[in-house]
Amino acid sequence: MKKIYFHSLLLAIYTVLFVSCSPSAHEVVYKDAAVTIVYDDITTDFPGEVFVSDNYLIWTDPFGEEEQAHIIDKKSYKEIGKCVRRGQAPGEFSMATYCVADNDLLLVGDINKNQLHTYSMDNLKLGRPALLKQEEKETVRKMPLIAVTPEDLLAFDPMNAQSFLYKGKHFGKPLFEEEIENLFDVVQGTLAYQPDKGLLLYAPFNINYMAAYRKKGDNFELLWEKRGEQTYRQTGNKIKPDMTKMNMAQVVWTKDYIVTLQRDYKTDPVDESTIGRDETKLPKTIFVYDYEGNLLQIQDLKMPTLRIGATPGGNDVYAIVVNPEFCLAKVEL
Repeated sequence: MKKIYFHSLLLAIYTVLFVSCSPSAHEVVYKDAAVTIVYDDITTDFPGEVFVSDNYLIWTDPFGEEEQAHIIDKKSYKEIGKCVRRGQAPGEFSMATYCVADNDLLLVGDINKNQLHTYSMDNLKLGRPALLKQEEKETVRKMPLIAVTPEDLLAFDPMNAQSFLYKGKHFGKPLFEEEIENLFDVVQGTLAYQPDKGLLLYAPFNINYMAAYRKKGDNFELLWEKRGEQTYRQTGNKIKPDMTKMNMAQVVWTKDYIVTLQRDYKTDPVDESTIGRDETKLPKTIFVYDYEGNLLQIQDLKMPTLRIGATPGGNDVYAIVVNPEFCLAKVEL
């Protein structure tokens, strides 16, 4: 495998990871995670994300010279093909944002131009054209995207205090009561959707907060929110987060749990602002919550972890880990 090198731009993005969790009324169980390396052929300067559908894993290569999305069969753990070309030409993506939908569909938008492509991973496996359709959709500066259905996208709009956009309408409880000048910088975060129950989960990267919304018709209503110890300073209308500790790097739904990529500062008291380019200092723990946001377990993967992915169809979590280079691992909860 190719030696992994960190780019300064990516470092700025991906060091926005990790947080102390909110207090829990439940007794928290600490345990070693049941981890299996399932794929070790991630050959790239820097991997992007991991997504999970019913039958496939997708890892992305944001700086790849060819196709960016690598599709892995979940039964054989073999790569079946690639799609999504990087570039500026029509039909190419300069900065792709991904989500998966029912029927093993991969939806890809572009943060720099309004386009959306839909790919069939089944077609790719069968040697057929993977691209099903390409449309003009509002995707500029909308990251991440969520496929509520293959036709209906929910977008995150960090320029708006009500940061969620669905069917042309913004919704969501503002993170701050006042109007914030640097809103774009501080509300960006991670989203996950549970399609079986119509549940949307949100956690900002830099603020100790997590909230769940429930879909009701064409709207979403706040179900619950958890706000932990304040980790930022406010000067006038600007927010300055405490960059020595970070919030959740990623949230995912499984069949029975909410799982987050999150540093356990009690056992790993790292000053996040000092990590620099050292990938060995990525967090090694996932936090397991119930559907009401109560912390149940902290599981130690024993390996630095960059990204996680899951599907509500089961309780397995997949992760991009460093072992000693980047691999795909499966965690059985």
